Amino acid sequence: MKWHDGKPMTSADVMFSVNDFLMKQQPRHRNLMSHVAKVEAPDDTTVIFTLKEPFEAFIRGFSFYSMPIIPKHIYEGTDYTTNEANEKPIGTGPYKFVEWKRGSYIKLVKNEDYYLQGKPHIDELYYHVIPDGASHAVAYETGQVAVLPGGSVENFDIPRLSELPNTCTTQKGWEYFSPLSCMWLNNRKPLLDNVKFRQAIMYALDRECAKDVLWNGYGKVATGPISSTIAFYFDTGSSYPHDPAKAEALLKEIGYDGKPLRLLPLPYGETWQRWPEAVKQNLSEVGIPVEIESTDVAGWNQKTSQWDYDLAFTYLYQNGDPAIGVGRNYKTSQISKGNPFNNVEGYSNPEIDKLFDDAAVAFPAAKRQKLYDKVQAKLRQDVPVAWLLELGGSRRSTTATWRTWSRPPPVCPTPCAMPGSRSAANAKSGHELALLSA
Repeated sequence: MKWHDGKPMTSADVMFSVNDFLMKQQPRHRNLMSHVAKVEAPDDTTVIFTLKEPFEAFIRGFSFYSMPIIPKHIYEGTDYTTNEANEKPIGTGPYKFVEWKRGSYIKLVKNEDYYLQGKPHIDELYYHVIPDGASHAVAYETGQVAVLPGGSVENFDIPRLSELPNTCTTQKGWEYFSPLSCMWLNNRKPLLDNVKFRQAIMYALDRECAKDVLWNGYGKVATGPISSTIAFYFDTGSSYPHDPAKAEALLKEIGYDGKPLRLLPLPYGETWQRWPEAVKQNLSEVGIPVEIESTDVAGWNQKTSQWDYDLAFTYLYQNGDPAIGVGRNYKTSQISKGNPFNNVEGYSNPEIDKLFDDAAVAFPAAKRQKLYDKVQAKLRQDVPVAWLLELGGSRRSTTATWRTWSRPPPVCPTPCAMPGSRSAANAKSGHELALLSA
């Protein structure tokens, strides 16, 4: 295997990446490596990781998202944050970086030295940068782009776009990330520090309506902290069906006086802007007034990471294993200002801390399952956050859409192959493919 500049990729690159670069640049990697006793490279094509104890989640950490391998000869001895390769990346994948015209497009070309012989099928790829969200669907309709990744158009545009000639759609491809949407409930604040008040919020929310009306039926109502698409999910059904009467009874029990709550939307498109309005209506129906405080992405990051909110929309990647992507949102050790994706709600429970720690290293998997069953049961009872939907995709929609051009319209079921696969299979030498950068 070779880097895009022709240099061989060896175990030295792996050692540099896991022991140096990623330890300095990525918190997820530091968490994984805390379970590693040593890393050895006996030759150029072998790397041996020796664990301190059984840690099943480690194998799920070998993803591009958690453990990308970096070219040692490009980064060693440099300032990692300012290295020019950050804007002109050198990897080992099927396509090589050629040009980034800011605000317009990113051009990639076929890697002739790709380790899978005969691939890729397409000679050039263009990622078009279209900042205006309303123009994404138009770009697909007019043929400017041929692939829409999940998240690049509003979900209410998907049914119309999927009817266009030569078009396929799929909700597959997000299983590792398994994004789960929720509302942070600031457990530090009066009222929200009361479990019965948090439970009342859950009963007040009509999540089925949100799925059907706001998300056009895409996704699935979440039942707790772990998505049903990753390992160790425990299915008890919905613990909190829409029950306004139950919510009102809980509010009466705690003597709620009608104090309003501030709600921070997620600034990721029209669907995310509509959702807070629906939540505001749900809560007002049980007597909880809500003030919506809209902001941009930078403002959302600032407010959530500094805990300046009462309720705040978010979605979180689960990263294949609860030990990698779930525990970070509920463990006391993960409460730290400045990060909008850790334990932002401020929930702290020594019992949950121990269960997460024990479950991460338990063996075999059946023992881990029993511990995660307890985690899920306890968190569902405590409601540290308000779980909303398993999105199945990212940001605005759960569905990727793409169009084939080189043959007559195929018979295409939904869902079908992974995004781009039919386009690649149908393309011939010399063809190029345009994608939208979500």
